Amino acid sequence: GKSAVDYKVLFEPTSRTAYEYFTATKNYLILSTMDTVKSKLEFFKLEEDGSSLSLMSGSETEAKIRDCSCRPIDILESDEFWFTTNDYTTPSSLFLADASKLETVSSQEEDAFIVGEPVKQLPPQYDSDDLLVEQYFATSKDGTEVPYFMVRHKDLKLDGKNPTLLYGYGGFEISLGPHYIATSGLSWLERGGVYVEANIRGGGEFGPSWHQAALKENRNKAYEDFIAVAEHLIDTGICKPKTLAARGGSNG
Repeated sequence: GKSAVDYKVLFEPTSRTAYEYFTATKNYLILSTMDTVKSKLEFFKLEEDGSSLSLMSGSETEAKIRDCSCRPIDILESDEFWFTTNDYTTPSSLFLADASKLETVSSQEEDAFIVGEPVKQLPPQYDSDDLLVEQYFATSKDGTEVPYFMVRHKDLKLDGKNPTLLYGYGGFEISLGPHYIATSGLSWLERGGVYVEANIRGGGEFGPSWHQAALKENRNKAYEDFIAVAEHLIDTGICKPKTLAARGGSNG
């Protein structure tokens, strides 16, 4: 009966983390979560008697700026799964992966579960070799920390002269997170511009509370968050008001 079941909490969300999904292979459970709008994968091994799960040493200890998904190939017979990933500068790539590889490789090896080269990969739409993707935080008017992602050239000079495009949405609990930006890369980044995405309130980056914080009489908080990111870009020498452009669509 229910009283005889031993429950174990594998993940509990916080104000800065959120549950994404879980999937399973024959002997492993894969848990995907978001930590400050970055992706994190954890692997748990199902013990032989099926009574418990133990966290694998090859699990990620730090979240990464990327979007990824895991889909088992045959949950009853195999520990292999399809791993798909992309980020701001890397187009979507499909890999064959094997959760059992984490038992035989160094825990420091990145994405050690991947088997070989990509099975499929979308072609790059722009040159991203010298680009960096970074995450920063601005402080909004009410003291709330607002994260944002920046894509820039690695040799960018902090002289305020850099053409900068700031994008935001902040509505309907829709999250802005790492994804391949083909159009902005080709039309803006290749020409030396800086691209920024602000994770302002009204979106779903930190769950329902982040969305609800900018509704109705508090709608101004979404705009204050966006302004705070713009001011942070100026204060840190990325741009000046005359070199900063703002963009949004629909709700944004």
